[in-house]
Amino acid sequence: MVNRTRNTALLGTALLIAACTAATPPTPAASSAPSAPLAPESQAVGQARAETVEGNFRLAINAGRATYQAGEPIEMEAALTYGGPEPEVRVWGSGSGVVHFAIEQVNGPLAMGPAATDDCVPHQMLRGQPKTVPFTKSGGFSADDPDADFWRDFFSDPQLRLPAGQWRVIAKASFLGPDCSLPETALDAGVTITVQ
Repeated sequence: MVNRTRNTALLGTALLIAACTAATPPTPAASSAPSAPLAPESQAVGQARAETVEGNFRLAINAGRATYQAGEPIEMEAALTYGGPEPEVRVWGSGSGVVHFAIEQVNGPLAMGPAATDDCVPHQMLRGQPKTVPFTKSGGFSADDPDADFWRDFFSDPQLRLPAGQWRVIAKASFLGPDCSLPETALDAGVTITVQ
């Protein structure tokens, strides 16, 4: 079983830090340029791609293909894009990044992450320039987990490889305002891939 308690504790720590400061939006750089709308990006045939927009931010996840063979490395990345009126903004989030990944086995018991460090540091976002993040594994499990052998093998391989079945891979972005203040902005975008 994935250590969801740690994930909850990390989010709780970030929210506790944020609750101690005044609630303000992400810090913009000075500019009066109009905001460019966040238009959907195109999708190639055979790709698994999804995106979501929250305010001035778009999160997209893209798999190289929608179908893979068991044991084959799975290509996956996410991109967070700021599309607001300012040329750049600073958002605050985990030092391990503001985008992380989760995996869920469709019609099965396996689920992973995401997990992040509980520090809070600034991240600069430039308007229209995606911050692309390749898939990374995060999470944990206990030694008495019935799926401990699976997780041990999973985390020891730097590549994303999954057994046969359908899997939901979700990119999750989470960040706060200046100096880790509320409100929190959270975006999720997920794709379903088939492993044969």
